[in-house]
Amino acid sequence: MPEVEIKIADLNITASIDDNLIDHIPSNYITKGCLNGVCRVCRCKLVSGQVIENGKIINTPNIFLPCISKPLTDISIESHVGNFSIGSIKSVEYIDNSIIEIKINVKKQFFTSKSIVNIFHNDYSISRSYSLVTMYKDGFNLLRIHVKLKENGIFSNWFMTLKPDDQIKYQIINIPVPRYQKMSKYINIISAGSGMGAALSRGIELSEKHKLDGINIVAINRNNLSTYHENCINDLKHRVNCGVHVRNVHFTDWIHHDIEQFIEKNIFTVSVGSTIITKKVVQLDEKEIESFG
Repeated sequence: MPEVEIKIADLNITASIDDNLIDHIPSNYITKGCLNGVCRVCRCKLVSGQVIENGKIINTPNIFLPCISKPLTDISIESHVGNFSIGSIKSVEYIDNSIIEIKINVKKQFFTSKSIVNIFHNDYSISRSYSLVTMYKDGFNLLRIHVKLKENGIFSNWFMTLKPDDQIKYQIINIPVPRYQKMSKYINIISAGSGMGAALSRGIELSEKHKLDGINIVAINRNNLSTYHENCINDLKHRVNCGVHVRNVHFTDWIHHDIEQFIEKNIFTVSVGSTIITKKVVQLDEKEIESFG
């Protein structure tokens, strides 16, 4: 199949013209739902080239949905920036060696553990999506996110310069919260890196809603259970009225073994993390996945 070049911000991607665009764009470049054209959170602006969206040719410049689009030519796109609000930094603190917690004071607005916040970088005119950490019940006028720092990362470098009261542009995306008539009495939570806070936040919501008997946590680390994971899990234990079982799994073991080695497949599973972590969970029948590239 013919291949085309896709450019978004500082990223260049090669893709087949038969590929859905959404499959090639990392989640930290655009917000992903994904309800296949219904939720519209992944909207992008076509800067150059042509795409075909649900059978209709889209020309430059137009807004389109990459989740239901394929490239027809080499294209340049950017995340559709709009409806950003102004918040102020409350604090930026290390919570582990390479993970920081950012708290942002905002105008009161409803959100859930499934919500995503887009943060806009003025200097580069790009945004990044981050999972909200709601397990601490901060109220609806404070956003809390956990970020793994990347060496020379555009946002990592910027975040470390922020001070209390600095202004920051944000946009909350409320992903529809699934409603379950029946729920297993136990659930699995699988996460690695900085996704643990968001994953446990969803676990708390499900525990409160369905009166769970237990939560099985699979924490994936390069070595021992990280300080960040340990602290998040201890905080969860004080916020749920059910048993909590924790298993630390080495990253290489997770990559090279079947998922049955770590969880029971017939139990509802929540997973938040990078694609290399969450792709094993896709095969399960009962799951919620939030992947960020």
